[in-house]
Amino acid sequence: MATTTAQTSQFSTTTTTTSSATNGDSESHNNNKQNNDTIQPSDDEKDSKPKQPHKIIVLAGPTAVGKSKVAAHLVQLLSGNGQGEGQGQGIVISADSVQTYQGVHIGANKPTWEERAVTPHLLVDMVPASLSDRKYSVAEWRRDALYAIQNVLQLKATHGEDITTDSYFYNHEGDKVLQENSTTTTTTTTNSGGDEDDENDDSQNDNTTTNEIERTLRQQEEQARRQILDEEIEKIRQSSLRPSNDDGKDNNDVQPMTPIVVGGTMMYVQWLVYGIPDALQPSESAQRQAQAFVQHFRRNSFDGDWDGAVQHLIDTIPSSYSNFEAQVRKISFQDWYRLGRIMQVAITAQEYAEQQRQKQQEQQEQQEGQVAQVENDPQTPDEVDREMDALISRLYSGERLGGLKNMMMKKNQNGDDNNNDDDTEKVPLFDVRCFFLCPTNRMAHFQTIDLRCEQMIQQGLLRETMQLAVDGKFNDMTRRAIGYRQALEYLQRPNPQRQDVAALVQFMQDFCTATRNYAAQQMKWYRKDDEFVFVPVPTTSLSSSAAVASQSSNTATNKKPGVTKRPPQPPPVLLRKEEREDAFQQVALDIHRMVQLDRDEFDREERLASDCPSSRTREENQEQGKDMKWFQFKRKILVDNSPALWQALQEADWCTEQYLNQINKNNNISNNGNDSNITEIPSH
Repeated sequence: MATTTAQTSQFSTTTTTTSSATNGDSESHNNNKQNNDTIQPSDDEKDSKPKQPHKIIVLAGPTAVGKSKVAAHLVQLLSGNGQGEGQGQGIVISADSVQTYQGVHIGANKPTWEERAVTPHLLVDMVPASLSDRKYSVAEWRRDALYAIQNVLQLKATHGEDITTDSYFYNHEGDKVLQENSTTTTTTTTNSGGDEDDENDDSQNDNTTTNEIERTLRQQEEQARRQILDEEIEKIRQSSLRPSNDDGKDNNDVQPMTPIVVGGTMMYVQWLVYGIPDALQPSESAQRQAQAFVQHFRRNSFDGDWDGAVQHLIDTIPSSYSNFEAQVRKISFQDWYRLGRIMQVAITAQEYAEQQRQKQQEQQEQQEGQVAQVENDPQTPDEVDREMDALISRLYSGERLGGLKNMMMKKNQNGDDNNNDDDTEKVPLFDVRCFFLCPTNRMAHFQTIDLRCEQMIQQGLLRETMQLAVDGKFNDMTRRAIGYRQALEYLQRPNPQRQDVAALVQFMQDFCTATRNYAAQQMKWYRKDDEFVFVPVPTTSLSSSAAVASQSSNTATNKKPGVTKRPPQPPPVLLRKEEREDAFQQVALDIHRMVQLDRDEFDREERLASDCPSSRTREENQEQGKDMKWFQFKRKILVDNSPALWQALQEADWCTEQYLNQINKNNNISNNGNDSNITEIPSH
């Protein structure tokens, strides 16, 4: 059996020493494990029984489909300002990984202040854009989203903020053992337990100090975000007070509020709705080694040596973990996050295995040859390897903890509080209604994406990117976001020249292609998730839709074997602005109607029926994907010899010079303290 340990990795940054948690930590873990995902409402919520689940609306969809517009109309409908009777104030919770950062606007397609004044938004502009030492993780966003939902719905649990913490306790015995015997304290992105006992481990003092500083910093940042959320929600709640009564007296009743989670970041939505992956918690040293490993093979570029990284990781981990190589091979090309994540798990597993071997050796020495076994006898080497193999396999098992759909509450609230939780009937805490806004015509939707990308360039995407870069307000998340990434590559292009139309067009094409590919990925992702009801969003005029449908029918009827050339089809006619607004309003009305349905009727008629509109829309979307290989990029605004293109070139040249000047200035100051050189790009 291979005995390679994490300490032998060339990317190791520290030597770890074993330490164990106190018995109190273990008992706390077990107690929280028993109460996982269960909310006990307060006395104020005990008047009516049985309690009804709180409704939460989730709006997902591909980029540029109109999620924000539909959400705005839905907020108006819920408040009674649109058609129909209002049910309370709707409030948008953004599930966009870029919009959460401050300072980014055009590239994030962030709602304007005017739009936010009409449609309340939470989790927008929450995190400083210059947070460069670490990223705002999906786990932190999920905790903030749960806190916002808890505050919006005024959930008062007897155990504190349970919906933001319970899911961070792991149910599997293997994870519990690993947590109790971790070589260092676990990262606070999960807040999954107390501090480790380092009293007898002087070698850990420096690392512990660093960990405590990091933990304190994260806690302070989280508290600051929660204070912002508290203030924003209270302001929205006060603005939604019911109007005065007929007798002229003020009515201080606050309207109920409905959270509407809106966003296209697939991982954010998945973690919130279904919960966090039930996988091993990595140690601090494993996280540092994995980060160094990824940085080494990426070599500060966007591509890096992917094949070399995969092979090195496979060669580093002992071959006795039979499932490890298979899990690594499953990772999608260039998915550095998942590659680093599985390395964290593997290193942590090795650290645990080494601890078990050390315990076994120490216990054998203490027994002095005695055959008798003692309590908690450590595992044999083969047992350790089998357990580690199972933990690595479960990294992508699909099991999740702490999702909105899984959180429960007691059905009846007037019983004996001392009753065993196992004997108390529980019901879902939330009734989560998930919708996917699906374009009816994918060709037209791709044209809409290209048009929006051109508009973002025209609005100043390059200028915003340049300013963020020279001000040092880019972090890893925003720097690699679609739009900002392509803009940075354009500013950093080799041998830049003035009035270089070809370079600017290539930038536009790269930007549009990346956005279209991401939209296609979003549609593919949600087509596999039957929890989401597919709601058709019109993208073309009626005449264009009829022509395309007729052409598609003729193509299917007259299809000949061996014919690979796509027959000519009429180009789709995009909806005019007023037509799009009418379409968004109608989509919001459809969703509003489905939200009012009984849960059983909603599932039976709108979500699961084989002939329901959702199923047909899902199938049509998949079928249209077969023709998307014929789509061609075509500029609509920044066309050749147009004033718009000339203005864009002027802006692009100025941004390039400003960016290069700042880079040269920083380099000169670093080298000799001289910042006098000025860069001018030559004419094309």
